[in-house]
Amino acid sequence: MTDPYSPPSAPARALTSFKFKFLDGDGKEQGFFSKKGAFDGRHLKLDGDELPVEVVLRAERRFNRLFLVILRSDGPPGTIGMAITKGKAGNLARDLNRESSQRWADLERRGLEEAGQGETFRAETCPYCEATVTCSGFPRTRQIYCKYCDSLATLGDQRPRGESSLGLCDSCNYYASPQPFTTFYFYFLLIVYGFSSNKRYMCHSCMRGEAWKMLLINLIFILGVPFALIQLVRAYQGGRMSMPDFPQLDAANAAAKAGKWSKAQPLYEAICARLPAAAAVRYNQGLCLLEAERLREATDAFELADHDCSNFPALGNQLLGLYERSGREDAAAALRQRWGVEG
Repeated sequence: MTDPYSPPSAPARALTSFKFKFLDGDGKEQGFFSKKGAFDGRHLKLDGDELPVEVVLRAERRFNRLFLVILRSDGPPGTIGMAITKGKAGNLARDLNRESSQRWADLERRGLEEAGQGETFRAETCPYCEATVTCSGFPRTRQIYCKYCDSLATLGDQRPRGESSLGLCDSCNYYASPQPFTTFYFYFLLIVYGFSSNKRYMCHSCMRGEAWKMLLINLIFILGVPFALIQLVRAYQGGRMSMPDFPQLDAANAAAKAGKWSKAQPLYEAICARLPAAAAVRYNQGLCLLEAERLREATDAFELADHDCSNFPALGNQLLGLYERSGREDAAAALRQRWGVEG
């Protein structure tokens, strides 16, 4: 049988070409002309420089921005920021993560084998971005967390519809189906006029508040009103369509953020009842209860989420904090051991 985690021996795949501009420390594009880049599955070429894919620890995309976490021999990992001016940043990030993660998984497996612990190696392929997620030392659960695409993915063929769209909202940090949302404000002050805009990934419940605010402020000068109305329609119509197996998730999150935990909890429970595993929903449920200072119930919700997905870092942090606050030292020690965190 072919080892799925060994570096491919086949020739490099088809070349992916793109154009880009480097970003400075403030996230601004450098230079007027775009530079040429290419990726062939083994090497990333950036305007004459060539990086082996193994040194790319992770590629993160934000709109057309690509941020590469790079392994350095002379210090801690560094970051390279780029604006992709021609080509698809999402496809490039996926390709880089798929190839790099497979090689790092192979290195981990070999290291464990050399230490006589080869049987402890475990890895899964993310069904959404195809990256290799190493899970050695973590209990087997129905879901895995993929750090490459920020997905909580159900393993197997029966995955909930809309699960791939779930992610953290930039505004509220609840799991939902965040979409690109641009705020636009036009102003006119005597002889001075202009506009300001900002773009974030936001869930639909957060979009609604921003869209109403944008409409009310833009009413003063009229010109921004059409844009605000379009965003208002998006905020109220989009959420349910993108995650059909998570009905009322936006409503539950909205209630939770408003402090209405007694309204949010039945909605969360109804969603969980129809899913084989629901770490993202349980995580939201735990956040809601934590904000209401219902610590015992928050711990229960987070533990149910951990039962569904054992390698979810944000969840591990929440559970560890609750165990320490409640004096459950044995549970906290076990969790630290799983994550390799010193006490």
